[in-house]
Amino acid sequence: KKEPNKRLAQILGIPKRQKLDERCWHGAVATLKTFDVVAMPSFKLGVLLGVKDEIFREAGDLGVDDMNADDFLPIMTYIICRAGLRHPWSTVTVLRQILGDDFVSGEAAYYLTTFEIALNHLLHLDITNFIKNT
Repeated sequence: KKEPNKRLAQILGIPKRQKLDERCWHGAVATLKTFDVVAMPSFKLGVLLGVKDEIFREAGDLGVDDMNADDFLPIMTYIICRAGLRHPWSTVTVLRQILGDDFVSGEAAYYLTTFEIALNHLLHLDITNFIKNT
């Protein structure tokens, strides 16, 4: 039987190249856990940018300097699962409404959108094949 984190990484499609696997991302998970703790919308957005920084730092520590969106998205999805956030989807919706497009632009907009895409992926993930093979 596979370890739960390894199984989750497999389901989400975390890249297996150059040591990018479920044993990484402790700093990014710890950073994302603060998403539920901070109250100000701008601070929540800062947490998402901090998660991005941690992902790239941890990948860099492994010698991976060429991560792209195909690598990043499944890693972000994995980190969301591991962080155990209480209400990530409603929080993102509120962030979009409160902050608006004037405040959320550039890099912040990109990573907030990536976070939304990862949440949407989790909502529509079909795990029946993985459950059958467990």
